[in-house]
Amino acid sequence: ASGGWSGSLATSGNRTLTPSATTGYSLACSGPGGTDTASVNVIVNTPVPTLSLSASRTTVEEGDSVTLSWSSSDASACSASGGWSGSRSPTGANTVGPLSATTTFGLACSGTGGDVSDTVTVIVNPAPADPPSVSLNLARTSINAGESTTLSWSATNATSCSASGAWSGSRSTSGSVNVSPNTSSTYQLTCSGEGGSRSDSATLNVNAQPPTLSFSSSEDLIAQGGAVTLSWSATDATSCTASGGWSGAKSTSGNEFIGGIDSSTTFSLTCTGPGGNVIEMLTVSTLSSVALNWVAPAENVDGSALTDLAGYRIYYGTMSRSYSDMVEIADPSETSHTLSLSSGDYYMAMTALDPVSYTHLRA
Repeated sequence: ASGGWSGSLATSGNRTLTPSATTGYSLACSGPGGTDTASVNVIVNTPVPTLSLSASRTTVEEGDSVTLSWSSSDASACSASGGWSGSRSPTGANTVGPLSATTTFGLACSGTGGDVSDTVTVIVNPAPADPPSVSLNLARTSINAGESTTLSWSATNATSCSASGAWSGSRSTSGSVNVSPNTSSTYQLTCSGEGGSRSDSATLNVNAQPPTLSFSSSEDLIAQGGAVTLSWSATDATSCTASGGWSGAKSTSGNEFIGGIDSSTTFSLTCTGPGGNVIEMLTVSTLSSVALNWVAPAENVDGSALTDLAGYRIYYGTMSRSYSDMVEIADPSETSHTLSLSSGDYYMAMTALDPVSYTHLRA
């Protein structure tokens, strides 16, 4: 045997051979009549290499990384191209990134059976814009009615802002404003940019003022059956109610004529608002007639006959022996007098005067 095999062989037989490449086999046989040679050529087909290249993700955001994995058969060497480079083993994995744009990665492998290549493309989308941030703050979160405070705000990654709630309209991305609501209020601000929209809110508590009330009468003292005009004005009130000498719901300010008052009468007015209640009362007194009668004196304090009576003086007041008022009667023949007094308890005293005392007291 010669060529792809060798050695002496029997004149007939068989042998199993496993060539790794195309090989020629020869056999020369000799006998008395000479030598004869025969040959056979065995063609060995070498496999073409195979290759598979893939990415862990084929769509990513800007700044992300991916892992490339590949596997080949019947290849002895590989080389990267495109978004990566350098020699690679026939099988492996490699992380690439961060990626800034859509990229195609190539890999070529070769073996005795030829060459093979594969590619994979990773699509890179722009990274989303950062979402806005919004901060809305009150310098004071609680005020009394009539006071004010500062509302301030700032936003980042935003191009416009819009107010709602207790305020409204377009706003810049930062600023401040004084606010003075009459009731507790919530302010809201929504700011927008490429990354979307964000909102923030702030609540201001307003402490309601207690109501005040001014209540008066045109007269404090009237004759029986007389009339008065009541006047009133309330602030920080939403409703008023009358009681006592009058009744019913009243507006928070006004005037009302009350007639036919026969006796001392107390009028009450209660007004209510967010801050509470207030009540005022006033009394209108009526005059009553008090008839006084007396007997004229006939003698002086020394027992002598009285011949020069000049008149009388009537003293009265609300405390005994402390008289605040006086009526002078200049006619000595009078034996009666009527006083008009408002309701109440009174103490009275009377003095008869001679001309000397009368003159002295008048002086």
